[in-house]
Amino acid sequence: MELAQKAGRLKILGPASLIYAVFFTFCLYENWSGITVPFAAAGTLVYFRTVSRNLFPEKIETSGGWFLAAAIVLLGISSCLTDCSPVIFMNAAGGFLLLLVYVLHFYYPDAKWNVGQQLSSMFCAVFGAVGCLFAPFTDLAGQGGSEAERAMSGEEQAMCGSAEKKHSGNGRLIFIGIIITVPVLAVVLLLLSAADAVFGTGLKNIFGNLYVPENLPGILLMTLFAFFASYCGIVYLQKGGLRKESRTGSGEPLPFIVASGAVLAVYLIFSAVQVIFLFLHRGSLPAHMTYAEYAHQGFYQLLAVCILNMLAAVVCTEHLRESKVLRRILAGISLCTYVMLASAAYRMILYIGAYDLTFLRLFVLFALALLAVLMGGVMVSIFRPCFHLFRFALVTVTVLYLIFSFASPDYWIARYNLSAGNSDSLYFSELSADSVPAYAGKNELPEEAKETLAGRLRKSGGDFRKFNFSRAAAEDILK
Repeated sequence: MELAQKAGRLKILGPASLIYAVFFTFCLYENWSGITVPFAAAGTLVYFRTVSRNLFPEKIETSGGWFLAAAIVLLGISSCLTDCSPVIFMNAAGGFLLLLVYVLHFYYPDAKWNVGQQLSSMFCAVFGAVGCLFAPFTDLAGQGGSEAERAMSGEEQAMCGSAEKKHSGNGRLIFIGIIITVPVLAVVLLLLSAADAVFGTGLKNIFGNLYVPENLPGILLMTLFAFFASYCGIVYLQKGGLRKESRTGSGEPLPFIVASGAVLAVYLIFSAVQVIFLFLHRGSLPAHMTYAEYAHQGFYQLLAVCILNMLAAVVCTEHLRESKVLRRILAGISLCTYVMLASAAYRMILYIGAYDLTFLRLFVLFALALLAVLMGGVMVSIFRPCFHLFRFALVTVTVLYLIFSFASPDYWIARYNLSAGNSDSLYFSELSADSVPAYAGKNELPEEAKETLAGRLRKSGGDFRKFNFSRAAAEDILK
């Protein structure tokens, strides 16, 4: 029975995973910001839904799946609309994390999972897929074993019929045929392109870097990665190795009441200092320190403390028994966290006013606003244990980040620095094409920046996969 199950899985997963791997490589090889990126995102969802529906035809679409799918595709669209490298990287990372949530949501009843269980399940899904690395080979061996088993068992042949046997055998043959087709077709195309200049030029315009023979090892590695990642990931999820039930807190809260109470006392004093010295400019500072120096220090330390406060509140509410005293202490810590967030934001705004705006500084302000919203969700979960904090955080982070991603941050950074008359401080070596429209009709863009941008635009020329709307708009302006 196990051999037959592996044979059936190979028949579905083998050809589908190989076709998906080739498509994935075609869309994304040396191309994380081109027009094929959203197609890769959509193709990944189509692959997953197709193979999962065939493996589990009884599965019913659960709520929330379409939101995750739409967000994944929107992140792909955002990548081909921007030239900002940090945004492109975060789009790819965010798409991967949302895909993990999406597949877990499909295979498991996660409605009552808390934040810890959701994150640990995502972690286990990644490394569980690595543990299934040899699944394609064992499934291929199971295909042959299943055929031999059916040949020896007359009773099974009578039940299943010769037609089913032939159909199962065809699945293996098709899989092998696809494996043979890919390298053979690549060699034939290379030879024909060398034989005819017109044909070769057409292939180069279509496939770009995929056409260069020197890139063949990288192309093969990426194809193999996509094949094994997709195949092994589905195999691990099919095994159902993750815990399905939700967990309830059972830890003793008293030690944490003592510790968090002491921390709250310190936070109250610190918050008072922020209000008096930073916001109201009252009191005496240490000798030889100005208010500007005082305001500019300690930002990243405050940010770290705010993140730790939020994580501590989540851990306590999910893993400890319910306690009214602990809830009130955590609520007090949360309120102090808002004072710290305001202090960190105020310090960063003053820093920007003195030293101009960069992507990192703008993103930090966005992160602070995001933490403030998430902290509100944490406070709700403190008093309402049934509140689904992970779902709230998922929707909040996804929606707000999509707004940030589509807003073209580099454009607004350039506009701010130009309006402040501080354009000379821009780091032109890191300037993206998104900022070019801010200079339209102006003469502030130095020749150094134009040369840097022109070099970046030349790298994506001659490959339709790498067409990017932001770079195309910048190229029109720079002409």
